[in-house]
Amino acid sequence: MSLPMQISRNSSSQRQRGFTLVELMMTLAVAAIIMGVVLPGFNNLIQRTQMAADFNQLLGDLAYARSEAVKANIAVSICPTADQSTCSGTDWTKDWLIFTDNDSNRDRDGADTILRVRQASSSDITITLSDFAEDGGIRFEGDGKFEDADSASVGQMVVCDDRGATSAQGLSFSVYGQFRLMRDTNDSGVVDYIDDDGNSKDVTCPAEEG
Repeated sequence: MSLPMQISRNSSSQRQRGFTLVELMMTLAVAAIIMGVVLPGFNNLIQRTQMAADFNQLLGDLAYARSEAVKANIAVSICPTADQSTCSGTDWTKDWLIFTDNDSNRDRDGADTILRVRQASSSDITITLSDFAEDGGIRFEGDGKFEDADSASVGQMVVCDDRGATSAQGLSFSVYGQFRLMRDTNDSGVVDYIDDDGNSKDVTCPAEEG
């Protein structure tokens, strides 16, 4: 007589194991909230990592170009390239080229030797060069100095992504071929540099300039 009662209890237990529609909707809602909080932070982490990789690679290549110029006592240039063989415009977002600049024209031709070709890791960054004689590239002379040795500060290089100037990184160059990391010295939330008038100036990114 007790067997049917046992079967009935087991059947009831099995029916109670599933989610109700309300419970399922609540679970999905909580998951959506968690994703809404976590995902933006994760995307920001990815952008910071990509920015750091590109910036550090560029910093290393500038140091390499200067080192090669001094070691061989020749002019060495670094410029953006579209075909990994010649300099092309001012677009640094794809590749850049390091070469011996035998005729010191900052343009790679048949007499020049390619030393290194690099590709940026992220297509979302912009690299802007400003205040040099030509914005297309940089040339180190055989003594390690920049070609534009007519003022204390030669120029700046700013690396941005779609987060804008508050996440930008930059380098300031001196006539002696030295470059230093830009920092936020005026507490504006944006890295800055000293202009020719001796004033602190925040960097800007191309999207914000438009």
